[in-house]
Amino acid sequence: MNMTLGRLAAFAAVLTLAAQAQAATPNDRLYGAYQEDEVFLQLVDPLGVAQRYCLDIAGFPASGDVWSYRESEFTLIVHTCKTGIPKQAIATLDQMISRSALTGKPGRIRYSRLDACLSVLVPTRAQMEDFFKLGLFPPPSPDAPKMSPVMDDSDVYLAKCAETPEQQIVFDADGRVHPVLDPQKCLTVGEQAYKAGEEWRRRFLTFTTCSKAAAPRQVWAAAKP
Repeated sequence: MNMTLGRLAAFAAVLTLAAQAQAATPNDRLYGAYQEDEVFLQLVDPLGVAQRYCLDIAGFPASGDVWSYRESEFTLIVHTCKTGIPKQAIATLDQMISRSALTGKPGRIRYSRLDACLSVLVPTRAQMEDFFKLGLFPPPSPDAPKMSPVMDDSDVYLAKCAETPEQQIVFDADGRVHPVLDPQKCLTVGEQAYKAGEEWRRRFLTFTTCSKAAAPRQVWAAAKP
């Protein structure tokens, strides 16, 4: 199967769902041409994937009502960028984000065609106490530095956009994305790639301690479609 046919096969069902939703409720915000402010959050290093990885939502919210899909409760992922296929603007509605929101001070990662933003999972005090009781983490000593609210390898997930610190980020000049709650953490792509169709790949996504060794999985670009 050649590259073009593989892409068509991988997205046949997705595009069918999107076309049905579009026919039922025409909506230029969801299915129209790309707007000037829309970009992909794309990993700079291809990690062996020619089309590179882009921030994505598990599943495909064809209706635009992301909260009606069970995948809205899943953690966010990266997926092969859905470029170079028919009806690309439809297929990428769950990959497009707002550049102005990304580069704001503070910024946030807002899906430009959906009522959704990236948020970091921050455990409550009660949850942390349970973790200590279960022995998952050693309790801090009285003289230990204050623990970061963002644990290492914290999951990221979808949330309705709001002015909450869990959604606020800094997109720095080096291309790293930091949560304002802990500038030592970086938005990081997982080491393991998983198949997501004939030619597509996906990886998990976390906020993990920034490091030189992990730089290939931590440096991003705002890429035009």
